[in-house]
Amino acid sequence: MLNFAQYNQLYNLMLKKQFWSTAEKEMLRTMARDGKTFGEICAALPNRTPIAVLLEARYLSALETGITPQGLKSRREDQTKKLSQVYTERGKAWTPEDVKQLLFLFSSANSIDQICEALGRSRESITKRIKELCTDPTVDCSYGMLFEKIRRYLVSNKKVL
Repeated sequence: MLNFAQYNQLYNLMLKKQFWSTAEKEMLRTMARDGKTFGEICAALPNRTPIAVLLEARYLSALETGITPQGLKSRREDQTKKLSQVYTERGKAWTPEDVKQLLFLFSSANSIDQICEALGRSRESITKRIKELCTDPTVDCSYGMLFEKIRRYLVSNKKVL
C-alpha cells in the first residue's frame, strides 16, 4: 500500500508524462531551430519517449488550415457512432501502399487528424504503426529520419503554443 508521499509522487509523474508544458514545447522548437539532432533533443527531454517527442514535433509543425477532418467532425457531432463507422479502415491490416502513404503524409505538413482522415484510421492506429515502423530493424525508417523530414515545418510554423 502506498503512503501519501508515494501516491503524490506517482500522481505527479503520471501528470508529467501526459501533458506537454509550454517550456517543453519551446525547448523542442528551439533545439530543432538550432539544428540539434533528434537524440540530443530526446536527451534534453528525459521524461519523454522518442515516439512522444516525434508526435509532439508533428503536432507543433502541422500547418493550421482551420479545416476539421470529416471523420472527426462527424464523431464530435454524434458521439454514439462507433469508431469503425468513422474510421473505415479500422482493424484492417496495413498494406505496403498504406505504409508508404502514411510515411508520405507524416513527412509533410499534415496534422495527425488529417492523416487519420486520409487513411481512414484512428490516432491510436497511426501512432502505433509509426512506432512499429521506427523500431523495426528491417524497415528503413527511424524516429530521427522522420524528425528530420518535419524539422523545416517545425521551425517555420508560427502556431501558438
